[in-house]
Amino acid sequence: MNYTNRIKSAMALRGLKQTDMAKKLNMTVSTFNRKLNKSQSSKFDIDEAIQITSILKCTLDEIFLSKEVA
Repeated sequence: MNYTNRIKSAMALRGLKQTDMAKKLNMTVSTFNRKLNKSQSSKFDIDEAIQITSILKCTLDEIFLSKEVA
């Protein structure tokens, strides 16, 4: 499972929508969607990755490496 699917899975487990995540990350929904879907011109930076894991109560390893989200 790639990190996009792990983020989506963790969001679903916590009842969060893309609009919720975008608001918590202080970005537009379209920007979050582009970054989530790994657009060539838009990717999450390290600060955003740390924020995402904090919001989702996961570690960087669980989301951006290969461990499963619990």
